[in-house]
Amino acid sequence: MPPSIVAAITAAADESASPSAKRLQDPERADARSKAQPDKGWDYDPCAEPTEGLRQAIAQRIDDCEAVQFSRRRKGKRLSCIDGIVNDLKMQEYAIRAHGKTPEPRILDIALLPSGLEESFYIERFMSEFNESADGVAMLEAPTGEVLSISSHMFQDHKKGGTKISKRGRAPYLLYLAETIKAPDEIWAIGPALAPNELRLLSWYKISGEVVAMIAGFRPSKRTWEGWTGYQSPKMSYVNTKREGRLVYVRTQ
Repeated sequence: MPPSIVAAITAAADESASPSAKRLQDPERADARSKAQPDKGWDYDPCAEPTEGLRQAIAQRIDDCEAVQFSRRRKGKRLSCIDGIVNDLKMQEYAIRAHGKTPEPRILDIALLPSGLEESFYIERFMSEFNESADGVAMLEAPTGEVLSISSHMFQDHKKGGTKISKRGRAPYLLYLAETIKAPDEIWAIGPALAPNELRLLSWYKISGEVVAMIAGFRPSKRTWEGWTGYQSPKMSYVNTKREGRLVYVRTQ
C-alpha cells in the first residue's frame, strides 16, 4: 500500500477516535495512570489472599477502638470497643495470619515419667508440680485472668467412674501437661462469647524427635474453672479439630 494511503488512513482513524481512546493516548494521563493506587479495599487479590479483607477489617476496628480508648474528647466507649473486645480482635487477627499453623514446638528438659506404675504415683507426681498433695486442690491464674482449679478430678472418668490417668498412654506425659497448664501456647474459649462453657489450653512440644501436643480442658464451676481432662496427641490433624471457638490467648515468647 502506498505510504500516502497509509498516512491518510492513520489520520482518519485519529480524527474518528473516541474521546476515551484519545485520553488513553495522552502522555500526561498515561503518567498519572502509572502512579495511581487502588482504592481502599481493592489492593489485594481475593483469590490469592482470601482472608486479607477480613484481616484489614479487624485491623481497622482495632485502630478505631484504641483511638477511642485513648481519646480525651470522648467520655465513653463505643459498644464495639468494650473491655475485652480489642483483645479478642487481636487474637482473631493472629488466627487469620497463622492460617491454622501451629506454634513452633518447644524443646524442654522434662523427662517422661516411667510407664506401668500405680495410678496414685502419677496423681501425686502431677499435683506436686503445683505444690499440692495428691488429694489437694491447686489454684492457678490463667494468662487470661481466669482462676483454674487443678486436682485429681482432671483424671476422673466422667462416664464410667474411676480414673483415666493411664488411659491411652497419657501417664508418662503428665509433667508436660502440668507445663501446659502453667504456660500454654494457646487458650481457646468454647461456647457463647459472654458465657463460654469450656477453656481449652494447648501446647506443642518436641519429645524424642516427635512433635506432641498437650490439651487441657477446663469447665466453669461456681467460682473457678475446674480441670476436666488432660491428654497428649501426636496427631496434628486431630489436635487442629480442638482449636475451635475464640482464640483468647497466644504465648508470644
